[in-house]
Amino acid sequence: MAVYREWPGGSPRNVFRVRVAELTDRGGVVRVRGEEREDGSAGVVADLTPAAVGELGLGPGQVVYFAVKATEVEVYSC
Repeated sequence: MAVYREWPGGSPRNVFRVRVAELTDRGGVVRVRGEEREDGSAGVVADLTPAAVGELGLGPGQVVYFAVKATEVEVYSC
């Protein structure tokens, strides 16, 4: 999952507008969690390096764009 401050150009076709709910240090990576969706489902998450979080200037309440390529998705049966 990639995170952008502006709508990404190029090849990403699966892009989600996300308002950042919280940032959590997970020992070497920072989990960026989006707010719950309008339908009540859980917000999406992305794990970034602390350097990437700093470069993007991320913080709660900011609107960002999460992008994921279809080849990066794995589906598991429940």
